[in-house]
Amino acid sequence: MKQKVKFLRPWNGYNPGEIAGFAPHIAASLCDGDNPAAARVASGEAAAPAAAEPEAAPNFEKMKKAELVAYAEENGFDSSGTAAELRERLSNG
Repeated sequence: MKQKVKFLRPWNGYNPGEIAGFAPHIAASLCDGDNPAAARVASGEAAAPAAAEPEAAPNFEKMKKAELVAYAEENGFDSSGTAAELRERLSNG
């Protein structure tokens, strides 16, 4: 039986707040550990309603390397490399 999870950060095309069902071993790998990508959803919890307006994407070109590193770490991206490499990675998702 699939287990529902609610994403806390971007992961493989899923966005924060989205709910999806996975096999128990995959749900466990998403929800456990030091930096979980998702949290388990109670059986009665419904999917979150869609936001009225999507958030504007940050302007990575104006961000300094420290800001890019912090953004990458907060959103589950690799934070290594030069500022140009980080901008490229974050822009392409």
